Amino acid sequence: MSDLSRRAAMFAVPAVAAAGAVGTVAVSKGADEVVELISRRTATSLPSVPGANVVAGTVFFTSVSTHGKDGVKIGDGSVHGMVVDIIAGLPVKVVIQTKIVYRLPDGELHLSSMHIREIPSPGKTFPVAVIGGTGKYRTARGDGTGEHATDTDTKITLNLVL
Repeated sequence: MSDLSRRAAMFAVPAVAAAGAVGTVAVSKGADEVVELISRRTATSLPSVPGANVVAGTVFFTSVSTHGKDGVKIGDGSVHGMVVDIIAGLPVKVVIQTKIVYRLPDGELHLSSMHIREIPSPGKTFPVAVIGGTGKYRTARGDGTGEHATDTDTKITLNLVL
């Protein structure tokens, strides 16, 4: 076997393994569970109407109570984020990047998102990535949508693969 063929064979093994991994992800069977929540803000360090004190790079936190779609409280959570950009105009809009943790009866769900925030913005949805969790959700992956329904309530719908 020549050096070229050995080298080609060595490079082929990781490529075939990677192709197999990508193929596994692509043939996902879909959501194992759909979770619908209402995330209700209870405290935040970000003003509801951004002013001169909110600039790109502003870090903020939000505490939330978590409710089922029927409105019954089922847990709590937090949002840790940063303002990435300010979009001029009325109403003022901010681009935010967030890390979200919901503590639910069966474990924690960990999410991530980057989206434009306008208050209020009912009917406008933004993407959410499920990046893990604990307990029942320890292997959770998936995605979903959020909608800032009011200035305090955000509807979250998650398509989980467990």
